[in-house]
Amino acid sequence: MEQFGLDSAQLFAEVARLQSFTAAASALGMPKSTLSRKVSELESRLGARLLQRTTRKLRLTDVGAAYYERVTRLLSEFAEAEAAVAETQNQPRGLLRVTVPPDLGNTVVAWTIPEFSRTYPDVEIELDISSHARDLIAEGFDVALRATKLTDSSLVARPIFSGTFALYAHPHYLDQRGRPSAVHELSEHDCVVFGSSPERTWTLSNGSEEHRVSVRGRLAAADYSYLRMTTVAGAGIALLPTFLVGPDVHQGRLERVLPDYSQESDRLFIVYPSRAFLSAKVRAFVDFMIQQFTQWDRVCGSACKKIANNDAPFI
Repeated sequence: MEQFGLDSAQLFAEVARLQSFTAAASALGMPKSTLSRKVSELESRLGARLLQRTTRKLRLTDVGAAYYERVTRLLSEFAEAEAAVAETQNQPRGLLRVTVPPDLGNTVVAWTIPEFSRTYPDVEIELDISSHARDLIAEGFDVALRATKLTDSSLVARPIFSGTFALYAHPHYLDQRGRPSAVHELSEHDCVVFGSSPERTWTLSNGSEEHRVSVRGRLAAADYSYLRMTTVAGAGIALLPTFLVGPDVHQGRLERVLPDYSQESDRLFIVYPSRAFLSAKVRAFVDFMIQQFTQWDRVCGSACKKIANNDAPFI
């Protein structure tokens, strides 16, 4: 910055304002000799005398007065710019670009965003709902929600949720095809599976024991929201996140299959660029989502288990 004369210009402006090297040196907390040398170096660089010095008086030259007027205006704008940046860092405001997978964007995130907007009305949210893992840095996103931890060291990935998967189907489908009484019977059913292939191996546990079963369905999709809708429509049996199906179970659109069996899910991470100089809007969103998912985890840890078994209403 000094190569552009900003520091020297600030020192000169303080001398001109106080019309005294002694007073300016005291206000700036620096030796008078250093201040005088800095101003002289500024004059030499500009090739013009800015101050007329005598033993008794200090006054601005015409050039110095014009320079002082412009410098003070620029310094004022510079101070305003710094204040604006500081305010942005301290007060959540501005555009926040968030990318999330469809199963979260259409459910939990959709349920929590309105509360965030009410809490932080100066933050505008641009929500990208996509099954593709966006490049946060290259594509200009502030935050992402992802189900797998990243290896990119330039990003921060904080775990915020770890849920449970269970088996569900529409009651009408089960009335027609029968209700499985053992894990191996799932291979005889139409299954709705997550992924790009209708063939899948499900690993289910009922406490200390794990059971693996190969299933094949007529439908596969990499979107749990879509799988949930097709299961509600009677497509077959699906392994779905318990938090996603609470209302469907409570209202009779889905029924828990093999209720003693479940599968632990991968942890969900909230991902954002480096912790250094984290903007207030990003910090607010991260803290808010962690709080929301912590509360959701508590609900799913107790009430959601009851919901899944039709023992309690959806909360």
